[in-house]
Parts: sequence; C-alpha cells; structure tokens
Amino acid sequence: MLERGLAQNEVVQLIQQMPVTLSTLKDQLDEVNFYIVRFTSKTLLKSFFIQTNHQAQYAYLHQSIATCLNEIN
Repeated sequence: MLERGLAQNEVVQLIQQMPVTLSTLKDQLDEVNFYIVRFTSKTLLKSFFIQTNHQAQYAYLHQSIATCLNEIN
C-alpha cells in the first residue's frame, strides 16, 4: 500500500485510532467476537511492522505501531 502511493501519515492516523476503536468495540461486541477482532488487529499490526522493518523511511510508522500494540495489550 505504501509503495503504491498511500501516504504514511494516513496509515499512522489509522493506527493511532485503533486503541480507541477497539475500546468502543469492546462495549459493543460480545467477549468472543471482541477477542477475535483484537487478535486480528494485533496480527495485522505485527505483520505490517515486519514487512516494513528494514526500511528506514518507515521509522515513524514503526514507532506508531509499537505504541499502539502497547496500548491494546
């Protein structure tokens, strides 16, 4: 996505909103479905981090991902 023109700032904004979104979903979903959404979100973030790990231009993105993962644990 990033290599095809998606702005890094847009991705960072979405990542920064994830903890709030998950908190909202926790109140709306039953326990099993919430944990599925939470697990899927964490897996997406970890995969995204690994795919961009060796590219210095994504340092700010990596910081946002790490912060988000710490907040949703």
